[in-house]
Amino acid sequence: MSEPTLFRHFPTKRALYLAAIERSADVLIEHWRELARTATSPLAALLAVGQWYFAELQRDPRHLLLRFRSYGEAADPEVGDRVRARFRDVFAFVQALHDAARDRGEIAADTDTRAQTWLFMAIGTLL
Repeated sequence: MSEPTLFRHFPTKRALYLAAIERSADVLIEHWRELARTATSPLAALLAVGQWYFAELQRDPRHLLLRFRSYGEAADPEVGDRVRARFRDVFAFVQALHDAARDRGEIAADTDTRAQTWLFMAIGTLL
């Protein structure tokens, strides 16, 4: 793709970067939603999501690395707003799976699903 074509769609490098952050989040959540749709249970969905994530880090980590690099720029208002909004989306998705697993009796009834979700997200970040 030529530079003029690129700048026809993105007037600045910053606009391209912000769009890349959004696309990275879209790739992640689209895959996770598909895995959850095809899983036999919420707990199986969580396992599939974790396995996909780990495999993706090994196969082609570029979009995941972009997400984590953008976290370091969250002090910038435009970047930070996008990063926080998309993180909340992913967090809510994972917590909903934990809630559903608890409601189905797949995990203990007294499980703090918010804490479990933070652990799930933290492990992903550490990987």
